[in-house]
Amino acid sequence: KLFRQHLGDEVVLFTTDGASQFHLRCGALQGLYATVDFAPGWRWQFVTKKFCCVNSEFYTGWLDHWGHRHSVVPTQAIAKTLNEILARGANVNLYMFIGGTNFGYWNGANMPYMPQPTSYDYDAPLSEAGDLTEKYFALREVIGMYKRLPEGLIPPTTPKFAYGKVLLQKVGTVVDVLDRLSAAGPVKSTYPLTFVQLKQYFGFVLYRTTLPKNCVEPAQLSSPLNGVHDRAYVSVDGVPQGVLERDKSLTINITGKAGANLDILVENMGRVNFGRYNNDFKGLVSNLTLDQDILVEWEIYPLDIDGAVNHDMNCHLERPKRSVDNPLSYEAPTFYTGRLSIPGGIPD
Repeated sequence: KLFRQHLGDEVVLFTTDGASQFHLRCGALQGLYATVDFAPGWRWQFVTKKFCCVNSEFYTGWLDHWGHRHSVVPTQAIAKTLNEILARGANVNLYMFIGGTNFGYWNGANMPYMPQPTSYDYDAPLSEAGDLTEKYFALREVIGMYKRLPEGLIPPTTPKFAYGKVLLQKVGTVVDVLDRLSAAGPVKSTYPLTFVQLKQYFGFVLYRTTLPKNCVEPAQLSSPLNGVHDRAYVSVDGVPQGVLERDKSLTINITGKAGANLDILVENMGRVNFGRYNNDFKGLVSNLTLDQDILVEWEIYPLDIDGAVNHDMNCHLERPKRSVDNPLSYEAPTFYTGRLSIPGGIPD
């Protein structure tokens, strides 16, 4: 009733479930059109008169994950299964037909936890750049066997342009520009708060406390399994110490003097948005310990990176004067700026 109230009576309401009798029995709702989704090669002969013959998500490719090769689904397999669907008189929606790009930080993730990049090219018939692919022409040929194709020329591939090298200049680390990234200042809490509690739904949050004791000898900074969602860059008074990560890196050794700032920059790498993993809260979702003692009294800075960049953070920044010894092979997360010229027409 609520859907009808907002959408009206002419909108078709339907469910999409996995291509099995089990999923349809448990997922379909009375009074709604039941559809399925499946990939090329899936045996879908189970679909009977009891259920509709609609694949509302026929996978033309697959998503990418950080650290993995670009996903490619063979054109021949896609074309073969599409032909079988249409030959049976079934209906189909190609997902994706056009590859795209997720907006801002709105990428997702799968379980076991694998974050996806912002790119959603998906190995689709039309690429993320809008280019025609071999897959596009193969599927067009299959569809032409069952439907009359539109007349006229096929639009050409978009022009490309090589922008050359762009010289980048260092602006500063997150800590250097913290007053601009978190203009309202920190939220104070005895224990860590999640992104949702801070009304920070994407991006980064800086958690800061002070070392309660001298750590001349390395002390163990530890998180319980899945206590960090998703990746945390740890530094002491600006000196990088290491990285904690969700289900991969749970303990690092840190050094520093009592009273030094312990900064933990937490990155939301992508939210799992389905099934029992829907409650994928971000941030420090559990207490951290230093040599088994719980760390307390946090200053928590929600970071408005887009806002700072839009207000030309580089123009108003005083260059950092301090330098620190860095025992590791990487720096703390840092902003860089550069310029490039775009010719008329804005090619890719």
